[in-house]
Amino acid sequence: MKPSLTRTGLVAASVAVSALALALVPATASAAQPGGTTVVVTPEDLQGWVVSPAPNSTTTEFRAGPATLGTGAVRFGPIAATPAASKFVIGRATSLPAATAGVAVDYYIDPAAANKAPEQYYVNVYADSAADGTPPANFYECRYDYVATVGGDGWHTLAVTAATTAIAVSPREGLACGDSLNDLPAGSTAFLVALNAGDTSSNDAGITGGFDNARLSTGATTTTYDFEPVTPPACESAPRPGRTGTARADVVRGTAAGDRVDLLAGDDVADLLGGDDCVLGGAGRDTLRTGDGPDQVAGGADADTIDSGAGADLVDPGAGRDVVSAGAGDDEVSAADGEVDVVDCGAGTDTVIADRTDVLRNCETRL
Repeated sequence: MKPSLTRTGLVAASVAVSALALALVPATASAAQPGGTTVVVTPEDLQGWVVSPAPNSTTTEFRAGPATLGTGAVRFGPIAATPAASKFVIGRATSLPAATAGVAVDYYIDPAAANKAPEQYYVNVYADSAADGTPPANFYECRYDYVATVGGDGWHTLAVTAATTAIAVSPREGLACGDSLNDLPAGSTAFLVALNAGDTSSNDAGITGGFDNARLSTGATTTTYDFEPVTPPACESAPRPGRTGTARADVVRGTAAGDRVDLLAGDDVADLLGGDDCVLGGAGRDTLRTGDGPDQVAGGADADTIDSGAGADLVDPGAGRDVVSAGAGDDEVSAADGEVDVVDCGAGTDTVIADRTDVLRNCETRL
């Protein structure tokens, strides 16, 4: 027996998703990549995902904590009983052949939630049928609703394929949509996927949970979206007060955890191993090695040699003729100081602010 969900709630919910679709228009559609790939989604870089702008008071946050991929998830709730529009929707434009499309997402039922009904977690897939050979005249031509059935505290998975029978199908423009995506004629596409919590009725009051590890697939290839909070820079997260050097030449060896080191003046040497390190070199010709991890390094005045290792690093070598090796990871380097610096950004998608005379290697974006 199929689980039940308030039909009026889904109809009302479509109003919120219509607004979401309008917000998604400028976004670049994304199909599953050959061989599969994982994309990190943060509130600062949503990677084409959009949280529904429908007016409601539902709290939404990309938060560290319970997750099935990475260190966090997108969390929401508790959903209020009023206004009626209160719910949570996050969606993404895509371009998946309907005949091979697949969607999966992990959903979280918060142990502290007042309402733990699994049917309040569901996926909408919006499709353009090839039957009429024209784009939808009014948002979509076929909508397929897939509802979660597994309850209980913690994480569960809602997964559908092109052959999965939808709990409800909404056709438009007089077209036949069938019961599943693969009932559509060849050439049809799924163009929008929406992850929902709440059905915009009193039944969803008290829902508190999250989504993570969303997978959009076609055939054997899958794009995985990992919802994550923004990682604070190492100099904000490293333990304070940390370690302070002297005005002389210091030699400092760190730990495998995140270190915070202020070396002051002098020709210093710092070898901080792994962890999320924060290094302030100060004046002097410093040699700064931070190892793996998302590090933040400031070289200070004079010519410094910096090796920030693997990880998404923030590096500002400061004044002087500096040599920087940023290592693997998506790094940001600020080298513009009027001096000739040598910067090797390493593997990853890197950004460097540089003088015209700076020597750059492996830096994808130069500003």
